[in-house]
Amino acid sequence: MKPAPPSILLITPPLVQTNTPYPAVPVLAAALRDRGLESVQVDLSLDLVLSLFTGSFLRRAQHQFLQAGRGSAERPAPAVAHFMEQADAYMRVVDDVVAFQQGRHPELAYRIATRSFLPEGSRFEPLNQLGLEADIAGPLAVVDRARHFASLMLDDLADMIRDGIDPRFGFSRYAETLAIALPTFAPLARAMRQAPTLVTQELDRLVDEQIGPPAPLLVAITVPFPGCLLGAMLIARRLRERAPEVRIVLGGGYVNTELRELTDPAIFDWVDYICLDDGEEPLIRIAEHVCHGKPFEPLRTYWREKRQVIYHAGTPGGGNFGQSHALHPDFQSIDLDRYLPLAESINPMHRLWSDGCWLKVQLTHGCYWRRCRFCDTSVDYISRYVAPTPAAVVDHLVALRRETGRQAFHFTDEALAPAWIGKVAVELLERDENPVWWGNIRFEKEFTPELACLMAASGCVAVTGGLECVNDRLLKLMNK
Repeated sequence: MKPAPPSILLITPPLVQTNTPYPAVPVLAAALRDRGLESVQVDLSLDLVLSLFTGSFLRRAQHQFLQAGRGSAERPAPAVAHFMEQADAYMRVVDDVVAFQQGRHPELAYRIATRSFLPEGSRFEPLNQLGLEADIAGPLAVVDRARHFASLMLDDLADMIRDGIDPRFGFSRYAETLAIALPTFAPLARAMRQAPTLVTQELDRLVDEQIGPPAPLLVAITVPFPGCLLGAMLIARRLRERAPEVRIVLGGGYVNTELRELTDPAIFDWVDYICLDDGEEPLIRIAEHVCHGKPFEPLRTYWREKRQVIYHAGTPGGGNFGQSHALHPDFQSIDLDRYLPLAESINPMHRLWSDGCWLKVQLTHGCYWRRCRFCDTSVDYISRYVAPTPAAVVDHLVALRRETGRQAFHFTDEALAPAWIGKVAVELLERDENPVWWGNIRFEKEFTPELACLMAASGCVAVTGGLECVNDRLLKLMNK
């Protein structure tokens, strides 16, 4: 018997990194489930990439270029011209290359590493010009070489899609510049009225697969970055066209930083609600209202009434939202084997971002540092710092390992407090756990060589950090 369609869909829109789930949707799913609200997670960012990098899609692209080139004196972009010269080779290997990157065809490494199996475009030129291939050569480097070469081939195809099919496309962003410092909805509305491309047609098809019949009652779309906003709105538009009764919610990091002073009601032609800050409790209230008919008690939520933007701050409930569910997101209902790691750089630190299926987990709420001048430290999701006990952290990590079979973690905290993360490291060591993890720090004197060694012993392989300024005069002006 076919299972009943979900009443709540949680969607990650295009485009974010392809190697691992973005954590917002798993966190929301866990919070909803704890309140008896079942949902289905849909990663349309991954789905779109996997549908574009196929032999069937490349055949459609080839046909479009052939049609456009007939009678045209304009020369195609170099990435398009190269693709057309090698189209048959790309269509022959692309499905196997994607399978290899997903870990489903590991033996193919021996063919890819020879550099005689893949078509090579401009992304391979640094290997030839600078001799970088020597940095990853050697008898024990076959798999690394193959993963790097396969990633470069997919980058060549991404360039072709951008230059010949949809100029807004990027591997981890879509129309990013359009959403930066957006004062009104008008530029986005114009972009949505542009003629469909093969990319947006594919996105429409993927949305259609998710909406029944019958359609879900509620769809929540996270918008973590500027490069996700247009994709989110295209999804919302398709939902409006195909299932106008569906209620649509937006939230996420981009919304929290860029839409806090929302005044343009036009965006509500396509969505019904916009939530700020920690999204668990606001979404639960909307879901209980839409799905169960409970009276609506909005929390940090925008909507439109009589063509005016309404904002209701509301009163938070008693739930400890923003900590427990972030610690234990719902990765169980996600097929982690579908994700597509990319090894585009031979720099080990750069590779951490796109290579490997790191489970993204936020251990603490807010930021202990709260001194960066570029950050809005007054908002709740930054200013309210809450750190669980180290024992609770390790309990959750052990449970995630048991549920998913994976123990590679990217701690996505604003910053890992030195004294606290040291206690977490000790807890991991005392329990004989063997995770692999990395996260973000602030450069401060408490991060000593001794602490770094302790963290490394507990499984930390890298840290990222940012320097706000390295100029004494500017530091003084910033009161630092």
